[in-house]
Amino acid sequence: MSDEFTDSAGRGPYLSDPAPVDRTASRIDSFTGEYGFLSNFYPVEVRFPDYKSQMTMNYPSVEHGYQAAKTIDPNHRDWVRSAETASEAKRRGQKVTMRSGWNATMRVSVMAGLLRQKFRLEPLRSQLLATGDAELIEGNTWHDQFWGDCRCPQHIGMGGLNWLGELLMKVRRELRSESSAGPRPTQDATSSSGSAT
Repeated sequence: MSDEFTDSAGRGPYLSDPAPVDRTASRIDSFTGEYGFLSNFYPVEVRFPDYKSQMTMNYPSVEHGYQAAKTIDPNHRDWVRSAETASEAKRRGQKVTMRSGWNATMRVSVMAGLLRQKFRLEPLRSQLLATGDAELIEGNTWHDQFWGDCRCPQHIGMGGLNWLGELLMKVRRELRSESSAGPRPTQDATSSSGSAT
């Protein structure tokens, strides 16, 4: 059975399986332009939590869902969900009443679940798989060394943790594994899965 921090298959946030990524392969280090679909700001409907409960709501991007997950206050979650842009959702997420236990493990677990939802959808699934063995790095200049690798003068050469890139590569491996097991139904990313509950 899943809880708010694992997906319906019970998968948690941990990167326990070794990364079979060819580190000599190309690298994608900017989630903009043709790789904008890798960004958490990319518009795609996700649910949090991903099972039916009184707290389940649909969100217009991974960023919206992630920021709302920081709180258990349903009014704050709805306030974050109603943000017109992912940037605004991020700003609102910095003002919510933080839930107890919002630590690195919980943050990574929530993000992993949201990314799995996002990349189950076509054409996003195919786009992620099309990145091949490229190393995915959330390169940024806004000092985020947890989710990415900041390239500002202050952080040059200090390699960030790149959790977003690591999780994207993990989801890509999971999708490849599912693909090798045979075809499975996917939902089109442009279709709506219903309204928030």
